[in-house]
Amino acid sequence: MKNTLMKDLFRAALLAALSFGAGCATSGPDSETPGGGTGPGPDSGTGTTVADDRELKEWMFDYMLDRYLWNDAAARVTPDYTLGYEAFLTKILEDIAAQEDVNHDDGHWVDGVRQYFYSNIVRYETDASDARATRGVRETSDDAGFAYLYYMYRDQTRTDCLLLVGGVSPFSPAGKAGLRRGDCIEKVDGESFDASQIDAVYNRVVNPEGEVTLSLLANGDQPAREITYRRESYEDNPVWKVSTLTTPGGRQVGYLCYNSFNYYYDDELLEAFSTLREADVEDLVLDLRYNGGGHVVSSLLIGTAVAGEAHRDEVYMRSVINASREASGESGDVYRIGTADFGSGRYDKTVSALDVSLGLPRVYVLCKEQTASASELVINGLRGLGIDVRLVGSVTNGKNVGMEIDSRIFDGYEYDFSPITFYSENAQGFHDYGDGFTPDVEASEGSLAIADWGDPDDGLLALALAWIDTGQKPSVDTRAVRSGAERMALPAPERPLQGMIAQRDFPQP
Repeated sequence: MKNTLMKDLFRAALLAALSFGAGCATSGPDSETPGGGTGPGPDSGTGTTVADDRELKEWMFDYMLDRYLWNDAAARVTPDYTLGYEAFLTKILEDIAAQEDVNHDDGHWVDGVRQYFYSNIVRYETDASDARATRGVRETSDDAGFAYLYYMYRDQTRTDCLLLVGGVSPFSPAGKAGLRRGDCIEKVDGESFDASQIDAVYNRVVNPEGEVTLSLLANGDQPAREITYRRESYEDNPVWKVSTLTTPGGRQVGYLCYNSFNYYYDDELLEAFSTLREADVEDLVLDLRYNGGGHVVSSLLIGTAVAGEAHRDEVYMRSVINASREASGESGDVYRIGTADFGSGRYDKTVSALDVSLGLPRVYVLCKEQTASASELVINGLRGLGIDVRLVGSVTNGKNVGMEIDSRIFDGYEYDFSPITFYSENAQGFHDYGDGFTPDVEASEGSLAIADWGDPDDGLLALALAWIDTGQKPSVDTRAVRSGAERMALPAPERPLQGMIAQRDFPQP
């Protein structure tokens, strides 16, 4: 009975993936809203401090002259200390870019236009008693929990709109209230909305100032319902889902939805791989669709857990630093599979990952344009080991660089300064993926069925499962996506932890 049900779900999911989207709205291609961003990175350059904070800005510039990956070009810049600290940084980066675009890889590009620089500075309150003062790189988040939203017209009258949930953390206020990926929102606080209200509704849903109530359409076995939540501080374990699926051909497939590389939750990540190892999975699907990155050591942990004992001590990533640092005798960190020491630090949990490793010759990664930094490091690092990394989804972000964060306190605020300081290079010496990785099976999530994490009805997951089950790369007939409501992508809410962060000091047990 169970195997028959699985086969029925598999066939239905594959049909949905290869033809029409399912759920509360039919399919359509991704498209951007006016002014909507598509990747990680803050909007720098607003200049939110007074112009006389010279000590802060001198510290920033000195750090760039020493460690910025293109520090020789920084040395040819005349800093403008009259600007606020964010505008100060942006002006320096722009002046460096004016030198024949030498820092091209410091930033996300779309159609030949840099959307933003990766290098950034963030200011935090230092009063730990304030819940909103919690730094994003620490254990907690402070938001409603959304990773992605689409919107579409409800019907052919093109009046009322719906919001489709692309991603929400199960540990967040919205997730705990019962919201799931694939849910459709038809009303907010009891009111329908049209296209002219999308921005306001989006902000009300994603960043509510108080309680907000969402009216949801019926979805699968879920009846129409209402949920209420508010923005709160919460612990967001990035292991959003771990499960095992059986394909019609009888293959045991592990599934892991992992949403940020946060070493504070590496014990939970090890536990997830332990679960998959005990299930004796033959294949693994890593869902990194909305994972904008985080700590390098957590990426190394995943690499070790996938590759296993056969690749112990092999290079996973090598940090390529600027020439002047190398000339002074410094060398970049080298991260090796199953090895604790990486040069300037030590991380013992990398060794522990060998105990729960799967030792797989291939892995399937679900990806899209939000897949960035430490997520792309998984792809590049495993490929450098000769492991077959098969991508299903959209072209990834293209962040092949990382940062060594420096922190200082000025006038009661803590500043985390994160200029780009190294390239991420694999064992084969490859780091030229600034345009992102192109999927082996290219399919827009916005054109396929969207179901909850690990549900075989989900379009991208169904494609990966079909590839695993048949051994043949599935084709996606985009001509089949020709009717119904067009889904339009809203800006991805900024997640607490993004980037490729080289961490050296870790909390002691």
